[in-house]
Amino acid sequence: MINIEAEVGDRDREDASLLSMLDVSEAQRLAVLRDVRLLDSAPEPAFDITVQLLKQATGVQTALVSLVDADRQWFKARAGLDVCQTPRSAAFCAHTIRQTETLWIEDARIDPRFSSNPLVTGEPHILSLIHI
Repeated sequence: MINIEAEVGDRDREDASLLSMLDVSEAQRLAVLRDVRLLDSAPEPAFDITVQLLKQATGVQTALVSLVDADRQWFKARAGLDVCQTPRSAAFCAHTIRQTETLWIEDARIDPRFSSNPLVTGEPHILSLIHI
């Protein structure tokens, strides 16, 4: 039993170290996001055209350029969605920024990470998504 506790303690220290690195990385990401001064900026044709073209080319209902701030997800450009931001707690992009690979969800209603998300259970009733 002592060995098990020691192993768990070692894992806890490793997890804490990893979390500390993630916190630094998140702080750096937020600093860069502030430095580029895109948050709450005026619409720009290049971004708007990009989401319109993406929506048309892929046949999806919604295409977005999302910026994930500390407490919210703000949409620099959007096609097919009326809101200009969501709380970060409801943001699919908050998951995307924590990984290096594409986030591809075929059915958000059955994915335990998203099944209770208000954007899935309510308007706009998101079913599937791909985040890059």
